[in-house]
Amino acid sequence: MNDRTFDGSDGSAEPKRLTAAAFADLGQGQIAYVKALVTDAGTLWAIHGANGDPLAVMDSRDIALAALRQNDLEAFGVH
Repeated sequence: MNDRTFDGSDGSAEPKRLTAAAFADLGQGQIAYVKALVTDAGTLWAIHGANGDPLAVMDSRDIALAALRQNDLEAFGVH
């Protein structure tokens, strides 16, 4: 993988390229996703950051979504 980045400031027509680390950080602090976790005790709802890092586990989907809104995060569902 190429670690160079291009922003077009040099006049090149080459598209912007991201490093693996920069790609993983896209959306951090802006978006998160909610995923159902089926356990022996029932369904829990996991909140993950944009890069997949686990942030929290909630008892209900509604509470998980409310926690995202309270923290100014845009929610995305995972099927």
